This record gives sequence, structure tokens and C-alpha cells, in this order.
Amino acid sequence: MMIFNEESPIYDVYRNIRTNIAFAKDYKNVKSILVTSFQQNEGKTTVASNLAIALANIDKKVLIIDGDLRNPNIHLMFNAKNDVGISNICEEKMEINSYIKKINIKNISILTSGKITNKSSEIISSDFMKDIIQKSKETYDYIIVDSHSLSLVSDSSVLSTYCDGTILVAGCGEVNMQDAKQAKEKLTSMGANILGVILNKYE
Repeated sequence: MMIFNEESPIYDVYRNIRTNIAFAKDYKNVKSILVTSFQQNEGKTTVASNLAIALANIDKKVLIIDGDLRNPNIHLMFNAKNDVGISNICEEKMEINSYIKKINIKNISILTSGKITNKSSEIISSDFMKDIIQKSKETYDYIIVDSHSLSLVSDSSVLSTYCDGTILVAGCGEVNMQDAKQAKEKLTSMGANILGVILNKYE
């Protein structure tokens, strides 16, 4: 469920998450945030998008990066084209500014995944990908990185080392406790700073 205004019934949940990230003393140096899940379809892209909107609503300048090069969805959430993006930047060694898309939501920009490639792992693991996230912090207050699920590939584990913090999304009734613990342990073993777990799809 996407939020586009503060009258949404679910907005209070994201307001609380936003408050913890933007105002809690322990998170004052957290500017880049990875959002991932153990398996697909737990709602990580929705959570990443809603968190970005909540931060933008307090006048924070936010960049959403689609780090899921295998199954990108950020462009669909914001009705944008995915004609060029990260894969193009990395292959062509271009500056990212010309690839960042403005959308019709104040304070939010997106960097889509770009063309589907069979070199996803190589791109994610590259210094160039790390630089994209780090250099974006010079322009934006927050960088929200959507990523692939943890169960099948190592992309999210690698991305967690580039970001200041990681949020793990767990779909209610869709992932068992053992798998959720495995996901957390995988991130912890990489040195990820786990900000918390969001239980999604709870009714």
C-alpha cells in the first residue's frame, strides 16, 4: 500500500519509523538505508517507497535507488520509465546526475536499475556501486536503497556494507521465524547495521 498523503490510515506507522530514523540520537549518522527481505514478495519495495515519502514529507531530500537489478520495481511504484539507470551508469562509467529522475512527489528523486543485465552481481560488488551511494549523500539527506531478497543471491548482503543501516522486512504469514533469523544472521555476518525489522502485511 502506497502513501501519498498524511491522511492515509497506515501513515502513523511510517511516521513512527521516520521519527526513529530522523530524530533518534542513535541514528543521527544514518543517511543511507538498505531495505531488504528474506524472500521475494514480502513488500520490501513498498516499505522502501513509503519510508522515502514519509521522510520527504518533513522536507528531507530523498533519493531512492533501485538496487534490485534482477527484478526491479521502483520505477513501477512511481510510474517512471526504466530505460536507463544503474546498469547503464556502471557499464558506461557515466555521472549519475543525468540518470536521476525527478517524479511528481516533492523532495523525492529516483535512480532506476536500468537495463536487465547478466552482470548484476559484478555491478553490485563494484566500487562504482559503492561510490554511487556514498557520493549521493553529498546531495541528498537520505538514500533509500531497495534490493533483492536475501534467500537466493548475495546482492543485498553486499549492499548492506555500503549503507549506514539496514531494515529487514518480514511478510506476516509469509516467512517463518527460522528464515527470518537466518536473514538477520546473514546480514550480521557482513557487519550490517540492522536498524530493525518491519512486520509487513499484518492485518
